[in-house]
Amino acid sequence: MEIIPNKIIVFGGNHHNTLGVIRSLGEAGITPILILHGTNHSFVAQSKYISQTYYVSNEEEGVKFLIEKYTKENFKPIIICCSDGASSCIDKNYNNLSPHFIFPNAEEEGRITLLMNKEKMRLLAEKYNLKTPQTWIISKRNPIPNNLHYPCIIKPLLSIEGSKTDIHICYNSSDLNQIIKVVHAPIIQVQEYIDKDYEFQFIGCRIKNKNEEHIIIPGVSQIIRSSSVSNTGFLKFRPINSQENIEIAKVKEFIRATKYIGLFSVEFIKSKHGDNYFMEINFRNDGNAYALTGAGYNLPYIWCKGMTDNSIEEEKYVAKKETLVIPELIDFFQSVLTHKISFIHWIKDVIKSHTYLLYNKKDSKPFYDELKYYMQRALNKVKRNSLDVSWNIGFVDINQDFLDKSTWDIHWMKHNYKNRWFADPFILKITNDDIIVLVEEFYDPIHRGRISKLTIDKQTYELKKIDVILELNSHLSFPAIFRKDDKIYIYPENSAEGHIVVYEFNEKSNNLKPHKILHNEPLTDASLETCFNSFHLFTTKLPVQNGNQLFIYQSEKWDGEYHPIQTMEFPSNTGRNAGSLFRLNGKIIRPAQDCNGAYGKGLVFYEISYTEGTFEMKELKRMYPQHTIYDQGMHTFNVYNNLAVIDGRKFRKPFISKSLLAINKFIKKIK
Repeated sequence: MEIIPNKIIVFGGNHHNTLGVIRSLGEAGITPILILHGTNHSFVAQSKYISQTYYVSNEEEGVKFLIEKYTKENFKPIIICCSDGASSCIDKNYNNLSPHFIFPNAEEEGRITLLMNKEKMRLLAEKYNLKTPQTWIISKRNPIPNNLHYPCIIKPLLSIEGSKTDIHICYNSSDLNQIIKVVHAPIIQVQEYIDKDYEFQFIGCRIKNKNEEHIIIPGVSQIIRSSSVSNTGFLKFRPINSQENIEIAKVKEFIRATKYIGLFSVEFIKSKHGDNYFMEINFRNDGNAYALTGAGYNLPYIWCKGMTDNSIEEEKYVAKKETLVIPELIDFFQSVLTHKISFIHWIKDVIKSHTYLLYNKKDSKPFYDELKYYMQRALNKVKRNSLDVSWNIGFVDINQDFLDKSTWDIHWMKHNYKNRWFADPFILKITNDDIIVLVEEFYDPIHRGRISKLTIDKQTYELKKIDVILELNSHLSFPAIFRKDDKIYIYPENSAEGHIVVYEFNEKSNNLKPHKILHNEPLTDASLETCFNSFHLFTTKLPVQNGNQLFIYQSEKWDGEYHPIQTMEFPSNTGRNAGSLFRLNGKIIRPAQDCNGAYGKGLVFYEISYTEGTFEMKELKRMYPQHTIYDQGMHTFNVYNNLAVIDGRKFRKPFISKSLLAINKFIKKIK
């Protein structure tokens, strides 16, 4: 292949998309420069074809680096984008970059980013007679329209605001309401669900150099087996059939209308009724594009060559035969380990494949580096699952000699839930039949805590009912209760949001109405107290929430402005609260957590005194787990009407977990 005099810069993330471009150029005799964003180590960077690798923290920093380092070259450097973020950032800097670089563009600043909006993309496609699914645009802040059709598929309206993990199928309004809460993007595209026969792509490039224009689409990439986390899957690259030729003519007109120049892919779904539905266009190199290089159509090289001279012969780039391509590691983890296919089936597919997206005998280091990563991740998952813990709550009767006892008679709550656990309990009220408790309910499917109200049988301690009363996109815990003028207020920990909010609680409707932001700091396990003729907040805060400091704030009103008045330091890490203050035998007692060596290891009780505006604390007792099952920690203690509620931590798989810990301890001794 002819050598291109321009420097070629590949700009992308740690992904096989980027690796495919590197290898395509390398196989054409070019050693590109690599700029990687969002990582400080990369399997892509192990490729032998790279001349230099630069790491940047984000796409904006990458553009600044390009301008600082490569604006004085004899030949304009060529930039190839391998991520939506890189493509958008380059596009937003069109005016600064165009005098010095050749790069993917739409002939004006910001146009690519504008067209990444899936609704604008869809409407333009319809203008050129490409069929699209029925579509609705919804906001997470607004009610869901009543005219949606189910099942439906949801995805971020802007690709740069989400990822493939934000794409979900919803079978009813309940599914949609739940999933919207966990999708990162604020604006969501909802489309009718197409009962598909298969997915396919037109992967190609548009070249525009002086007065010449070429749109090259050599063939069709048909997905045989897709991944749930990526549009990359086991696929065949094949010649274009007669029906697809009609679609390609429309696609070319559509691409001209976008004004886009660069590598691209256009995604379609073939329905079981035989209709082709346009889904989206990617204004960048596609993750599957190395399939074309393997079949003899090296699009990164073709585009770079076409942008620097006029010697492109479009008719040469037409697929004549079928080739099979497999993303071997992704496919193994997504298909074999999830039992979609057998290992033997997968091995047969690997053997008959012509191209691998990771393994390459001429450039093997990236494959082995990524294999090592996958193996380490699998090992970590085994460890994490084996050492996974859960919490439960229990009840203890309080009497005058309570703190003198060396053991407690704990009545643990009984329940059969396997996909959630309960911690940070506060007693809301006690009736003749039930104990009503507010807790952090850690729900495994969303992998974060939410605040729930539990109804527990007073005699048997069996969980009768769960009512979720507050769920956000960030973790919630420690639902502390403040009672004022016959009203109930709750101020749960939400340090991930950087502040603490007070909610008014309507017990009949289980409704929480925001009252105000109580304090604008990331407080952890804060306790609002009125024991000392004023209003005080006792709390720890990020980033050292499990340390030896306790911060005390004061306000003239319970919901007024809180100002720091004292920072207490303890000899060890017992600063974090385990609950609200309580009175026993004339003493005001603060329950705290022992976080020495581990979070929530046990409980520490302090007697509090307040003299001339200064708090002092005297340690009274420490209590650690005694139960044979809940033996891994305890970190909450709250009292209401002579009944204490606590929590306890256990291993979900105690035998395996304790065996692993013992082995790990033995290994450390050997070392």
